Amino acid sequence: MYHQLRTVGAMAYGADVQSSDWIALGSIAATLAVGGAAGALAVRANGRSRDANSTAERALRVARESALEAKKTRLAANAPKLWVAPGEVLWPPIQMGVAADAPGAPWPQDNEFRTPADSQVPIGLRYSFTVKNIGPETMITVTGRFAANDPRHQLASFGAVELVLATNDSVTFEMEEHRPLSDWISQYRQRYEQSQAGDVELMAGVGYNDGQDEGVIGHIAIRVACNGIEPVPEHGESWRFASQARITASYEWPPTRVSVLPAVQNYYQSKSANMPLELPEATNG
Repeated sequence: MYHQLRTVGAMAYGADVQSSDWIALGSIAATLAVGGAAGALAVRANGRSRDANSTAERALRVARESALEAKKTRLAANAPKLWVAPGEVLWPPIQMGVAADAPGAPWPQDNEFRTPADSQVPIGLRYSFTVKNIGPETMITVTGRFAANDPRHQLASFGAVELVLATNDSVTFEMEEHRPLSDWISQYRQRYEQSQAGDVELMAGVGYNDGQDEGVIGHIAIRVACNGIEPVPEHGESWRFASQARITASYEWPPTRVSVLPAVQNYYQSKSANMPLELPEATNG
C-alpha cells in the first residue's frame, strides 16, 4: 500500500516522494494559502486607498472651482457697467461717398443693378448704436467702420476709437460699411436658393477694461444683418432693394436686423503678464 502511494506520488510529481516531502509540500500549500489571503486583503486595502484618494481629489477640485468662481464674481462686481442700445439702420442702403471723408447719399429705392456690369458696385449700410456708462468712469474702445458723418471718423486709428465715459455719460456712434453687389447677390442665393444662412453681416464692438492688473477685460458685439435685395424677374440679371410696398416671399420686412450680443468677459490673474485667471494644474505627489 505504501509503495503504491509513493508510486502515485512519483507519477504526480515526476519523482519519488518521501513522507517528509509530503510534510514539506503541505507547509508550502499552507504558506501559499496564507499568502493568497494576505494578498487579497492588500488588494482590497489598495482599492480602498485609491477610492479615498479619488474622493479627496474630487473634493479638492470642487473647492478650487468654488474659490475660482467666487473670485470671478468679485472681479465682475468691479467691472465697468455699460448699456448698449442699437439704433436704426438707414434704408435704402448708402452709396459710396465721392471722397473718403464725404458721406454717401442713399441709393434711390427703385434703383436697378445689372450684372455682371454692376457686380463690384459698393452698397453700404449706415447704422448707429449708443453706449451709456452706468458705472464709475471708464475707458471704452469702439471698433468698426465709422461713417464719414461721425465726429470720431477722423480719430479712428485702424478702425478703433478710445474715449473716457464719466458716470451716466452716453455717446452715439454712426457706422457705415460697404460690400460689393456680388456679396449681396451671393448671400441672397445662399438664403433663398440653397436654404443656407444668408445675410450680409456687419460687426462693430465695444471693449472695456477695469484698469486693474488683476481684473476684467470685456467686449460687447453689435451685429447688423441684412437680406434686403432681390432679383427683378422681368428684367433678367437685374437686382433691386427690398421695399415695404412690395413685400414678396423672397424677403422679410424689415430687411435689416440689429442685435447687441451678450458681453464676453475674460478674467485675469495678471494682465501685464498675460495670465488668465484659471484653475491651477493638478500636481502629483
